[in-house]
Amino acid sequence: MIAYSDASFACRNDLSGQGGYMLVMVSKKEAEGEEGWYNVLDWRSWKLLRVARSTLSAESQGASEAADALLFASTFWNFIWFCWLVLDNVDAAKLPNAPRLVVDAKALYDLLIKEEVQAGTGS
Repeated sequence: MIAYSDASFACRNDLSGQGGYMLVMVSKKEAEGEEGWYNVLDWRSWKLLRVARSTLSAESQGASEAADALLFASTFWNFIWFCWLVLDNVDAAKLPNAPRLVVDAKALYDLLIKEEVQAGTGS
């Protein structure tokens, strides 16, 4: 599963932002960068709930919603196939091929992969 997220900063008439994501399921080959087919599981486009003062703020809000949708979908998928999993266990959301969140904001990407940032440690 891959979630693509994007957001725009102050693009609406009231200077609020717009966020969006698309959640797709692909084979392992496509997840590793090869060209291929995908199935759309979920998508959403919405007015950002908080006023964004920067593009990083807008992109963070969009990526947060996409990550939530990705977590829900991967957990739901596992419960379809492995109904004996315990819902309270963090392993219930783990898939054999790790889900991916794709963002187009370099600043957000850099923040998420840093070791010293809490989000980068899986907390």
